[in-house]
Amino acid sequence: MKILITGGKGFLAGRIDNFLNKKKLNTILSSRKKAKNIIKINWNSQKKLNDLCQNIDVIINCAGLDVHGCKLKSKAFKINANYPLNLFKAAKINNVKLFIFISTFHVYKKALLINEKTSLNKQGIYTLSKIEGEKNLLKEKKSNTKLLILRACNLFGYPIYKNKNCWNLLVNSIVKNLIVNQKFKINSKENNYRNYSSIESFCEFIYNIILSYSQKKKLPKIINYCSDKNLNVKEIYKIVSKAIKNKKNKVFFKHSNIKEVKKVFYKSLYQNKFKKIKDKFFNKELNKLILYSKNSF
Repeated sequence: MKILITGGKGFLAGRIDNFLNKKKLNTILSSRKKAKNIIKINWNSQKKLNDLCQNIDVIINCAGLDVHGCKLKSKAFKINANYPLNLFKAAKINNVKLFIFISTFHVYKKALLINEKTSLNKQGIYTLSKIEGEKNLLKEKKSNTKLLILRACNLFGYPIYKNKNCWNLLVNSIVKNLIVNQKFKINSKENNYRNYSSIESFCEFIYNIILSYSQKKKLPKIINYCSDKNLNVKEIYKIVSKAIKNKKNKVFFKHSNIKEVKKVFYKSLYQNKFKKIKDKFFNKELNKLILYSKNSF
């Protein structure tokens, strides 16, 4: 089995590639910039994309701009919506068996219980570009290439390659700032609930998805990836601070709010078919992230 992963030295691509390699799967990393052990991908040439997809069994599209990179609407839609469609067309021409598009929980409207049937949010450049990317793929005619849209929750963990964008992730950002500055200012309200998962658990889920499909198990078109960690921002900070074991650490909330709110659950109608939602790697990932940060900053 040959697996193409786009996004090169990005946080997701690097960790997924590393995990699948440990499972003895044959992976190929691609990026817009050529580097050692990474193939250059030309998103603007359909012919080059067609050539890249030859003899590929699975494509995992991790390439794209995150919420912080989506400043210009035209650029965001080009990279997050148009590029994946061009790659999917190339995948279909080459009879790639499975195409996984990494999306985000940001596409949903706020609700106490979020699953694949929850209404979509129509605000924000990042959100809109991801929704457009999903729609473009879903509109394509049926083929031998199975499409799977994976809407991930808040991931955290250490990077394989040096990557500045991964430090925008909330848990990563808290860890880095507490180690470097022994303090951190959080812009979110302390009682805002989110779903958190280690990147290792996310990689294992993708691995299980690939195995399930190779064993000809049916997959839905859209799956929410989530864990058992539905926590508010204050709770996740306490977990991180305790793991760092520094009593001098301080956190400040820009919008402090002691009023109790109902817990929000980010769930999936399908995930239990492929993996238990319990994140068995959570503490181990957090400790590795702390060690990585201490050695890097």
